[in-house]
Amino acid sequence: MPEATREQLIETLEQIALLLELKGENPFKIRAYRTGADTVRTYSGDIVRLAADNSLAGIKGIGEALRSKLHELASTGKLGFFENLRAEFPETIFELFDLQGLGAKKIASLHSELGVSSIADLQRACESGEASKLAGFGEKTVANLLEAIQSRAQYAESFRADQAAPAVEDILEYLRGHPATSRAEVAGSFRRGKETVHDLDFLVATKKPEAL
Repeated sequence: MPEATREQLIETLEQIALLLELKGENPFKIRAYRTGADTVRTYSGDIVRLAADNSLAGIKGIGEALRSKLHELASTGKLGFFENLRAEFPETIFELFDLQGLGAKKIASLHSELGVSSIADLQRACESGEASKLAGFGEKTVANLLEAIQSRAQYAESFRADQAAPAVEDILEYLRGHPATSRAEVAGSFRRGKETVHDLDFLVATKKPEAL
């Protein structure tokens, strides 16, 4: 009997991708985990059962290495590779990815240079002026980060992901139907399969951003 849920498989793969980004790993390796997470999310069958039975061969988007990890996770509820990787970073570092304007490279710099591992740490680093001393963090960037932190605090109420799902579908339908949109995907905590979300983030590819 499977020891994990589909949501757990998705979240684990997404978090591995984020942690590998922080470590500066090969982009193709990172993309493989994100592709795997998308495959688990959209597969129409009982992919958790297939993973637990080690029967994922032939499913597009899940290579041999990923099949092995999904089998371990689905059959035991744990993944040694993920546990070891996660032990290298504080758990709270994931919340930094939810702030607009912060990517993996900047988070890695903040963490290694200033010990920033949470939004509270980031706020202190920005307010003290330490963050602005780092490469890529000018006064405007720091001001924008402080604004993002304040906005997040104002809208700190959490919503269950299943409650937010209809809104996500409506927004994606609008974005994907817009003539200026090349591609639109949900991002942030909803994409990572969190049970609760603070806000909704979307990634949109377009050559005409002013039209959206």
